[in-house]
Amino acid sequence: MTDSTPRSAATMDAATLYDRAVARDPVTLLDVRADADPEQWNLPEWVDVRATPADELPGDGSIPGGPPSGPLVVACALGKTSQSIAARLDALSLDGGYQGWAEYVDVARVETDAATIRQFRRPATGCLSYAVESEGETVLVDPLDSLVDSYLDTTSRIVAAVDTHVHADHVSGVRSIADATGATAMVPERALDRGIEDRERFTPVADGDRIPVGATAIEAIHVPGHTTGTTAFRVGDVILTGDSLFLDGVARPDLESPDDAERAAQDLVDSLTERLFALDDVRIAPGHAVPATLYREGPAVDGIDAVRDRLGSFSDRDAAVERIVGSTPPTPANHESIVAINLGVSVDADHATIELGPNNCASGF
Repeated sequence: MTDSTPRSAATMDAATLYDRAVARDPVTLLDVRADADPEQWNLPEWVDVRATPADELPGDGSIPGGPPSGPLVVACALGKTSQSIAARLDALSLDGGYQGWAEYVDVARVETDAATIRQFRRPATGCLSYAVESEGETVLVDPLDSLVDSYLDTTSRIVAAVDTHVHADHVSGVRSIADATGATAMVPERALDRGIEDRERFTPVADGDRIPVGATAIEAIHVPGHTTGTTAFRVGDVILTGDSLFLDGVARPDLESPDDAERAAQDLVDSLTERLFALDDVRIAPGHAVPATLYREGPAVDGIDAVRDRLGSFSDRDAAVERIVGSTPPTPANHESIVAINLGVSVDADHATIELGPNNCASGF
């Protein structure tokens, strides 16, 4: 008598997939979702990502694209459909599927004498957020609403949560953190001018303000360009730049007001040359990282000199503005919906879905 019980496969979890990518250990990911999309995984180029919807898989048990590099991991939306497919292909099933990958967070420490800084990295999107801790107190910078539980489980007493700007690519966790802990909710003062609906619950942060945390303080540096209110935060020799400056690129200037992109690009170049690039002996800790810098040991942080050298000269202001405006990529998925949520004028319970995909808040500079 033949046993008709579906076979189940061994699994690989999101943490192991991430660790293999960081170590550059060979692995092949087969996305079998109906809307399978290799780019949505935001994995580095050295990971072999293939996409074939489940109903289009060969019936002979062969693997689309040929023999895999390293273990074959089959992924669906939630880790259910992939079980039987992985068993048939003698492969592994990604535990939790794409949803489990989207929710995974890795934490790295940024060493500094002023405070303990932890960088929370969400590989599925490249989003980076920070916990600045000193003497039992924590200030969160750019917290994600999807990671609130991670912050609550791993940090000391949270006294404040602040955004560098009104985000267009992920739902802010500032409100949720304030509700859960009683922490002060903060935003740059110019962000309030964009029409934050519940502005009375926020404490504005102006250029030069200092946010106390334990035995130290975080200094606000207004760096308009990506948005009018964009503000970086200095902790000792580390600058948390949000989306103004990345390790290998600069902000896009068009999301707040597409018609004013050129003016915003001028502001951005001025912010970079007169404020951030004018600083010596500091390290840049950005709000996003591309796969090449996200999938490596240690935090996505680099010295200001290395970042300046990587980006080239900004001495010709007009040429720099033209390069930034002329290299703007497609807008982030669902960015208008996300901005509406972050302004408090809309509510969407399915945060995890609308903010997925790689970062498009950088220019193609």
